Amino acid sequence: MSIVDKMERYLNDTEEVLEDYDERLFDLVASLDPEQVSEEQAYEINSFMEELDIDELDEVKKIKIKSSDKRANKKAYRKNKAKLKIAAKKYRKSSKGKLMAKKAKKMASRGRTATGKKKVSYR
Repeated sequence: MSIVDKMERYLNDTEEVLEDYDERLFDLVASLDPEQVSEEQAYEINSFMEELDIDELDEVKKIKIKSSDKRANKKAYRKNKAKLKIAAKKYRKSSKGKLMAKKAKKMASRGRTATGKKKVSYR
């Protein structure tokens, strides 16, 4: 089955008349991986697009993030980071945290973490 047949089948899968024909074609063409499309298929895609009078595919517009949204995201990130730091501080003070710290020192000599997993060196 050629790529044109696949496109036609994809575009005509509903019985009703499609008003967003070009948009669905764009979605299909945009989803194709250029590395996996052969020269023949690329030629068929171009000819199919010429039949529909589509000159070029417009680039997808970037979504602009407002400065107020950036500030809000930054604030939320800092707030979450602070909560995590406080939780870690509490854990280190707890008896369980102290126990794991001692165990970590013992297990380090065997090349393991406090929970018994093998330590991975990224050097």
